[in-house]
Amino acid sequence: MPLSKLKLALIFSVLLFTSCSETRTSDAKEAFEFWTGQSNNSQVEVLNGQYWSSAHWSYEYEVFLKLNPTKKWLNELIKLNDLEKTTDRLIYSIEQTPEWFNPPENCIVYKSQFGNSRYYLDALTGELYVFEIQL
Repeated sequence: MPLSKLKLALIFSVLLFTSCSETRTSDAKEAFEFWTGQSNNSQVEVLNGQYWSSAHWSYEYEVFLKLNPTKKWLNELIKLNDLEKTTDRLIYSIEQTPEWFNPPENCIVYKSQFGNSRYYLDALTGELYVFEIQL
């Protein structure tokens, strides 16, 4: 006996809405793990973090991190993501920017080729503030 259109629509809706869930965390190490897809490694000290990803089928996310990376890790991040220096300190956020995310004025600012992501390297301490967004 064939399923009616209403039953098929109901089954499809249940599958669609139960398979997607929003992800949100203010746990620094967990935010780093969601962002990189790996647990914290010895080349990066995670100082603070916040992460959000949508429940949509497309991968949308926003991450704020404060890191203390090694120079090697930082150089790999810049190279792999083709980051370039900029004077634009733009921070665009669909969510509230965390209180702790306050890069100092002496930062070297990097941007990605696409979107509004920014990476702020504190020239005195070596700390890296990451604001990355994918919408």
